[in-house]
Amino acid sequence: MTELFVCDEHHHVLEAWEKYPGNNVITLDYHTDTHPAFQHYSYGKHKDIQNRENLVQNMLSEQSLLVNNYRSGKKSLNECINLLRNDEHIDFAVQAGIVNSVFVIPSGGDGNNGFVNKRIFDARHQHTYNAHPIIEYNYICLPNCKRGPHNDDCLIDLAANLIDDIFLNDAVSYVETLLPSFFHNYILDIDLDYFRSITAFQSTQLFVFKSIAQHANLLTIAKEEACLEMHKLEGDLITADVALGNIKRILNL
Repeated sequence: MTELFVCDEHHHVLEAWEKYPGNNVITLDYHTDTHPAFQHYSYGKHKDIQNRENLVQNMLSEQSLLVNNYRSGKKSLNECINLLRNDEHIDFAVQAGIVNSVFVIPSGGDGNNGFVNKRIFDARHQHTYNAHPIIEYNYICLPNCKRGPHNDDCLIDLAANLIDDIFLNDAVSYVETLLPSFFHNYILDIDLDYFRSITAFQSTQLFVFKSIAQHANLLTIAKEEACLEMHKLEGDLITADVALGNIKRILNL
């Protein structure tokens, strides 16, 4: 049975990922969580520098130093986690060599992250895949949606089908065209704010989701209760505990 690791804040999944080196990660999340590692910390440390170019250079140097200190053993993982935010752990994990490649499936999104972080490939903005270690899956609607233009009904349909075969099969096919061996060794990671509606757990077409979970070397789940409350559809009854309970039910955990 796949080992399960549950935490409150998403960046703490690094504690489990570090124990499974050499894996890829497929992550389901509302956000992409692909901001540059230590970006917030380095800005706080150097924010008094008035010249923008010098500020950016000092931030980048600080970020690189922290990653290198982890790789050389000068900083422990827990020390790094304490300096990271819950949207910076993916970039840290690939830079630090904890994981190989990460495939991000966001139910919300963060815009053109690849403009800021050159380790990211997002086909909407970067037109050529060149072994980017972070791949963001971006979409407009469900693959079979016939609406034009897309509207609020699309958001409701998406929320109800986020782990349905009709959605995940397309996502899996996408990453396998870029990295055919992606699913040879991987971790399934879920931030519970990925789920915007309790209707996501009423689907009966869950073969792909179950298969991904059953063949993963590790399953990590971040509860992120406040984020789920913020991003769930208006009036929906979903909570972090409800989402976690349904995942355990579906996967027989």
